[in-house]
Amino acid sequence: MWKKLFQSGSIKANTNTSSAPAQVKQIKGESVQYLIVRQDLQMSPGKMAAQSAHAAVASSMVFFSASRRIINPQSIEKYREAAEHWMGSSFAKVILRVKNREQMIKLFKDLDECELPYAPIFDACRTELEPEEANGSTLTCCGIVPIFRSEAPKCLQKLQVYK
Repeated sequence: MWKKLFQSGSIKANTNTSSAPAQVKQIKGESVQYLIVRQDLQMSPGKMAAQSAHAAVASSMVFFSASRRIINPQSIEKYREAAEHWMGSSFAKVILRVKNREQMIKLFKDLDECELPYAPIFDACRTELEPEEANGSTLTCCGIVPIFRSEAPKCLQKLQVYK
């Protein structure tokens, strides 16, 4: 099916080999989307990939539609330039880690203080995780709207890359 779409011209391959789209000046550096994952849950690689994908989609969709998943949506316009650059270039992502739920909640408070939009992701606990929340879900990760790496707040800079 996807081959037919390319052949028909409905989908055009991105032939732009530069790291930034022609219409957006790259004056602030690389744009990146940060995803933060809880380390204590010890999710399988597949589970972590799925949860991270939920976070990436949820936090980038705010630019296309009003999303009830986004916290701090009122400040989204501050990040539009970075998001446009990100969507027109490499879709770079950095996966960071927090130790546990408490550290994730602390991060949310820090993100609220700097008004950085983010999307917390709760797993429905139908496969490998046990419920932690009253509604039967578990907080697994969160996605941050795309931002310029140079503008990442200290609360993100101090986190370590997920290994």
